[in-house]
Amino acid sequence: MEKIEGRKLTFSIIADDGVEKISKGTRERFIIDTAKFNSKAEAKAKSVNN
Repeated sequence: MEKIEGRKLTFSIIADDGVEKISKGTRERFIIDTAKFNSKAEAKAKSVNN
């Protein structure tokens, strides 16, 4: 893991094919409250279906 900023996680990634580096990059992910997320998603789905 490269960096943690509150709920934001930043990862540095390097891929190789066993001989040489073929790719590198950075990924960002966020930690979420799944109950809150699911509740909002369900409410949104209900409003769309009505």
